[in-house]
Amino acid sequence: MKALELRLIAELMKNSRRSDRDLAKILGVSQPTVTRTRTSLEKQGLIAYTAIPSFSKLDYQLLMFALTKHEKPVHHNDTNDVEMGKKYKEINPTFIFGANGDGGGYDRIGIAVHKNFSEYTKYLQRSRAFWKHDEKTDYFLVDLKNQIITQPFSFNTLADDLCGNATSTETERNNQKAVSAKKSKAVSN
Repeated sequence: MKALELRLIAELMKNSRRSDRDLAKILGVSQPTVTRTRTSLEKQGLIAYTAIPSFSKLDYQLLMFALTKHEKPVHHNDTNDVEMGKKYKEINPTFIFGANGDGGGYDRIGIAVHKNFSEYTKYLQRSRAFWKHDEKTDYFLVDLKNQIITQPFSFNTLADDLCGNATSTETERNNQKAVSAKKSKAVSN
């Protein structure tokens, strides 16, 4: 991926509402270049736009992480899991993320938010009925109203890391060009 693309993604992660004109100033390129690059990234599915709300201010009290072990090995390219996830989302609209993976004896993770403990309990009942082939599931709850949140959910730190990667990628390319130019000059002399 080009350094400009990484830097643009990073800036959009920090604030996706900025105009292409503002982004062009920040990135040091023309506005049409930003527009073309943004359009290309959107078509490739590399960026999509959403708001990250403050769940607690929207009266969601609990953030739940579910770690699950399926009774049969999960195949990481199983399209049936994707279809099951879509159906699960229909009956659990507060389910915000789910994926297969590996770690700690688990092969799947799910994340959901709940307004209160009663809604969380109902969610668990629907979940257990839906995912009948789960061997075990462990839950981790975060009380969004009463806990100290050490890092609010944000992509800003990741965006800063991407900017650093873009800068180092650009520097590396410039260094390679300089080495190539020196070699070409040495060969021609």
